[in-house]
Amino acid sequence: MDSRLFCCVDGGASNTRVALFDDAGQRLGLSVGGPTSLTIRGAEAWQEILAVLENVARAVSLEGDYLAQTHFGIGLAGANNSAQRQLFMAAAPPTGGLRVSTDAYIAALGAHGGAAGAVVIVGTGSVGYRIEAAGRCRLAGGWGFQVGDEGQRRLDRTTGDHADGAGARCAPQTPGDGHAPCGG
Repeated sequence: MDSRLFCCVDGGASNTRVALFDDAGQRLGLSVGGPTSLTIRGAEAWQEILAVLENVARAVSLEGDYLAQTHFGIGLAGANNSAQRQLFMAAAPPTGGLRVSTDAYIAALGAHGGAAGAVVIVGTGSVGYRIEAAGRCRLAGGWGFQVGDEGQRRLDRTTGDHADGAGARCAPQTPGDGHAPCGG
């Protein structure tokens, strides 16, 4: 395989979607696998991502060392933890390129076509994420249900529902608070 490939990964605590595109932007395939949240799986998330990608590669008859030509754009739950993100990146196989950010960041990019905007994701865990016009990003929650569901508390504070009494303790989180810079 001589042309570049682009693998887009949206990984969470429940499942992972992997899409593969050719150099012209044509989607070659899409597959879904198990969880790849860094909070749950850590660097082992690569095993799931590569297994799902291999399903796509077989379906489109890719052969040889296609990973060397594959550029990865990966959004994972738990990637806001810089230590976990670094361990995950260090465990990466040789690729054409690698960019890792949070699943919240890629959701905000997708929801607003790359422009400024905000999203709230409520699933296995919850997170609020905003990309401001100047490029600054803001994150609320996103630590995973095992660590704490601050995103849900922030949502409760916004809606006035303080059933757990934790809403008043939520403070704004920014990249300077130890989170990934905007986009990874």
